[in-house]
Amino acid sequence: MEKYFSKQPYFSLNEWYEKIKSDNKLGNITADECYEIVRTLNLKAYESEYKIFIIWKPQLFGKEGNILLKSLEEPNGKTVFILVDESEELVLNTIVSRTQIIKIPRLSDSEVMHALIENQNISESEARKLARFAEGSYTVALNEMDHSEDISEKMLQEWIKTTRNLNIITLNEWIDAFVKLGREKQKVFIRYTLDFLRDCMITQSIGEQHSRLREEEVATAKWVAAALDFEVLQQWADMLEQTHFHIERNANPRVQMMSDSLKMYKLLNNKSISEVS
Repeated sequence: MEKYFSKQPYFSLNEWYEKIKSDNKLGNITADECYEIVRTLNLKAYESEYKIFIIWKPQLFGKEGNILLKSLEEPNGKTVFILVDESEELVLNTIVSRTQIIKIPRLSDSEVMHALIENQNISESEARKLARFAEGSYTVALNEMDHSEDISEKMLQEWIKTTRNLNIITLNEWIDAFVKLGREKQKVFIRYTLDFLRDCMITQSIGEQHSRLREEEVATAKWVAAALDFEVLQQWADMLEQTHFHIERNANPRVQMMSDSLKMYKLLNNKSISEVS
């Protein structure tokens, strides 16, 4: 893994799952790993005065995280735990209550832009566009530079076309492809679609020039913004927020997306989503 880190120290959780061949697993930190941390805590330190444990994504602790509660609350002398995550709401309350929260502000667009210019050898105009899209995340900027969302973009266009006409055979094929993505990539697609809907709302309200749309997305976004009013776009986004929540908690993606597709059919044909709820 050291070679992977040295080659590319910036990566998303989804990319990490791909590297460790996690497939459809949720990537939880296991009880065995927690016990290994406890065992290491009891070893005598020789090379340094302090023992420092850096735990990335403590949100991945299930109930097994309770194994570490005593160690977090009353660590051995000169022992430091550093837990790194994007949101304290995603971490077990029993763990959060035993920590001191230090919030690190997001990178500015200027900082992301200059890092891209310096490290990726791209033009200032391209770096500025990527920095605006990234919203403070250098990792997102790198992924967008590599066009990592092309698959999500194509899938969204196919989903809209299929659900608008409600072709059941084609819809089942689309859902088959969605299920094969694996849970983490499913969540990536949903987050991409939520970002796209946000830009459709911006296009509808104050103009395309204020959105983060790429050139390939503009035509689809203009159609969606013209065909659906703001309230309908909000209903669609609310539905996907719920879908992300359920898939993150191990819901059946086939059942979930079939339900969402039927609701989308109503939305795209100007009918109330409540008619299929």
